[in-house]
Amino acid sequence: MPQLNASILTVAALLLIAASMALNWSYWTAQATAGLAAQIFGAVSLAADAFKAGLPFVIRKAARGKHKTGVILATMFFCGCLVFSFLSALGFALTNRSEAAGALADMARRYEAASAELKDLQAHIAADSTARAGTVIAEAIAKAQQDRHWTSSSACTDASLEASRSFCQKFADLKIELAEAKDRDALLARAETLTAEMTALSKSDGRDGADAQVNLLARLSGLEVRTMQTALSLLFALLVEFGAAFGLFLAAVAGSREPALAGPEQAIARAPLSTPRRRQLRAEGGRLLIS
Repeated sequence: MPQLNASILTVAALLLIAASMALNWSYWTAQATAGLAAQIFGAVSLAADAFKAGLPFVIRKAARGKHKTGVILATMFFCGCLVFSFLSALGFALTNRSEAAGALADMARRYEAASAELKDLQAHIAADSTARAGTVIAEAIAKAQQDRHWTSSSACTDASLEASRSFCQKFADLKIELAEAKDRDALLARAETLTAEMTALSKSDGRDGADAQVNLLARLSGLEVRTMQTALSLLFALLVEFGAAFGLFLAAVAGSREPALAGPEQAIARAPLSTPRRRQLRAEGGRLLIS
C-alpha cells in the first residue's frame, strides 16, 4: 500500500510540475518582444521549476549531513525559485481570467445588440402582419402574365390603351408587393438568426456577461466579483506551484519504509540472551564440586 500511494503521488506531482512548467513558459515567453529573448525567458522559467522540485531533497540531505551552509544556500535558492514560479503562475492565471472576463463582457454586448435588433425587426414584421406571402404574390404575377393585356402591351412596355395602362399599373403594384414580401422574408430569416444567437449566448453566460462560478462564490462569501476572481487566481497558482515544489518530496516520504513498532513479545524475542555467570565451588583439595 505505501508503494501504491507513492506511485499515485508521484504521477500527480509530475503532472503538477508539467503544468507549472507550461504556465511559466507561456507567461515568460509572452513577456519578450524578440524570439531569442522569449526563448531565454522560457528556459530560465523551466530551470527554476526543475530546481524547485529537486531542492527539497538537497535540503534534507544537507540537514542530515549537518551541512549548515548547504542547508542555508539550498533553502534560499528554493525560496527564490518558489516565489519566481508562483508569481509567474499568478500572472498567467490573472491574465487568463482577465481575458475570459473580457470575452464574457463582449458576449454580453453582443446579446444586448442582438436583443435590440430583434425587437426592431419584430416591430417591422408586426406592422406587415396582414401582408400577403411572397409565394402568393408570385402566383398572382404569373397569372397576370397570362392575361391578354400582358401580350397586347408587349409585357407592359407599350401600354398605349387605357385598359393596358390600368393592367400594367396593377402589375407594377404586384412587383412592388413582391419586393416588399422578399424584404419581409429576409427580416424573418434575420430574426430567426438573432434568436438562435441569443439562445447560444444565454447558454454560455453571455446574457449577463458574468462568470457563473465567480458570481455564486461572491454571493456566498460576500466579496466583490473582482476580489473573488483574484482569490481564485491566487488559489490556482498556490495549488500548482506548491504541488510542483513539494509533490515529489511527499511522494518519496510516502514510499519510504519506516521501522515497525515492536511489541512486548518482539522486544523480548529480539533482546540478546544474557549468559548467566557460573559459580564454581571447589573442595579443600581442589576438586571441583559445582560448576
